[in-house]
Amino acid sequence: MKKPALLERLAVPGSGDLAILFNAGSLTGTMAINAALGFAYWWLAARLFAPAAVGLASAAISAMLLLGNAGMLGLGTLLLGVLPKSRGHEGELISLGTASAALAGGILGVGLAVISPWVAEDLGVLAGNIGHVALFGLGVALTSAALVLDQALIGLSRGMAQLRRNVTFALGKLVLLLLVGGWLGAGSGLIIYATWVAGIVLSFGAIMRATPINLARVNPRRAWQLIRDLGRAAMAHHVLNLVLQAPGLMLPLIVTAILSAEVNAGFYVAWMFVGLVFVPADSLATVLYTASAANLEQLEQRLKRLGLLSFGIGAVANLALWFVGRPLLALFGETYAETAIPSLYILALGIFPLIVRFYFIAVRRIEERVKGTALLMAGGALLEVVAAALGALWGGLVGLCLGWVTALCLQALVLAPRLMRTIRRGPQPRHLGP
Repeated sequence: MKKPALLERLAVPGSGDLAILFNAGSLTGTMAINAALGFAYWWLAARLFAPAAVGLASAAISAMLLLGNAGMLGLGTLLLGVLPKSRGHEGELISLGTASAALAGGILGVGLAVISPWVAEDLGVLAGNIGHVALFGLGVALTSAALVLDQALIGLSRGMAQLRRNVTFALGKLVLLLLVGGWLGAGSGLIIYATWVAGIVLSFGAIMRATPINLARVNPRRAWQLIRDLGRAAMAHHVLNLVLQAPGLMLPLIVTAILSAEVNAGFYVAWMFVGLVFVPADSLATVLYTASAANLEQLEQRLKRLGLLSFGIGAVANLALWFVGRPLLALFGETYAETAIPSLYILALGIFPLIVRFYFIAVRRIEERVKGTALLMAGGALLEVVAAALGALWGGLVGLCLGWVTALCLQALVLAPRLMRTIRRGPQPRHLGP
């Protein structure tokens, strides 16, 4: 059977390339399923709880996700490469990785909970009592462990188990929110946060039989030797990933700290919808990186085709939001639509400078110049956070969104010439292979 024309042009000659594209599509599908269930979760929260409670919960969950990613310590990326070469020792490696991530995440979570009154007034409830501190710390610890476990499952070629965990998590927290919200009738943002944490616990139970975890068999010396040997490269990728994720996770915290938790409720819903606008271009850049890592000759043509496709999808998505954006936000309540509709339109424009960044990162990963790229992007992340904060101080929520998009445009102006120079001379990877 002849391949479809587009897939034929994108695939690398040789076996298994079409499977790479389908795996990328599967990853996008998983994100879409989680996003759909996530919308249902926040829609239900908006119906059952006051906007202030939803805003506090979204800010706490954003902080949890940010610290959870930091708590991974690069162990997820490390296990991706180590597990296929460590048959017979998967259990001890996964156990050490998830336990280390949980410990690091728990320490970060407890630390933020303790100082939360000084971070933002509305977040001060996290330090209200020992139970609140423990709950937030537990959520961060479980998030770090879950993120590492997901990547470990991919390293074991058990993608369906990873999908099952995420679907169980998404459905579990949704059902728990419905039960708790219906029972209490109302409650604080920490009630919403607790259902999220409980969903992670349920997801671990759903895949326990699918993962070779046995803490009693851990040999720390042997496992640590592998981590020490390969951890430096993994940490470089982790730092880059964290730098790229940090501004997006910090924006709800900035809104809460400078504006209010109630304003953040509307912003967070708009931010979720905008995230779907960014996913296709991000996935296409990932496909470019995967398909071109071992075949550099077609990189320039692929970059042109995928870049044009990404800009086209971004333009269509922005146009669609002008027609469906307000009705979608109104599903959460008219207050959400009034607060967030200008922000939705502005944030969606960020896809165009982001496309430049997505493909710049893909090419730099192909060249295996991750450490220098992480330093460069750290400056961009700082610019995004500062511009968003200053915009919030001067122009409220609209000012924050304009500041963030402006920072992205400035980054694109810096990255685009570098990207074009690299394409013209051809990427120069430091080494190929493991």
